[in-house]
Amino acid sequence: MKTEVLRAYRFTLAPSPAQEQKLLRWCGNARLAFNYALAAKKAAHVQWRAKVDELVAGGTPEAQARKQTKVPIPSKPTVHEVFNAERGDTREGVEGVCPRWHEVNSYVFQSAFIDADRAWKNWLESFTGKRAGRRVGHPRFKKRGRARDSFRLHHDVKKPGIHLTTHRPPAAGLVR
Repeated sequence: MKTEVLRAYRFTLAPSPAQEQKLLRWCGNARLAFNYALAAKKAAHVQWRAKVDELVAGGTPEAQARKQTKVPIPSKPTVHEVFNAERGDTREGVEGVCPRWHEVNSYVFQSAFIDADRAWKNWLESFTGKRAGRRVGHPRFKKRGRARDSFRLHHDVKKPGIHLTTHRPPAAGLVR
């Protein structure tokens, strides 16, 4: 039987001013992508609510109107496809939602779309009672200064894309 040992390391970043600007740009693009996905979900929800209200005004009981009305909430693949069509490109002089997308790692956008999906799912499950614990509020748009600046990157251990300039050996007693 082969066992796999997982290890985690925590590093403190000390970026140069130029690196810090690049990291902040990536954070801003992650925030933009999250807000873009959340806006698409809210627009679909408003459309669903309008159809339900229309049926209720026509005499249908609200519970039945809610079950009858189907408006698809866009998920990550759909949002990503629409975002790619609308993003623009500064290299070609095309204005759009995010014309400097090529300066940022693509996983920054993908992880933000995943986060928006997760926030929406948590809210719906909490609202319908499927989620245990305290009730989760409606997802809010991220605002600079209010939301924590963050993004995630994909890192493959076999082909690392993140390299440290210094290396500190593991503490004694850790299994290799």
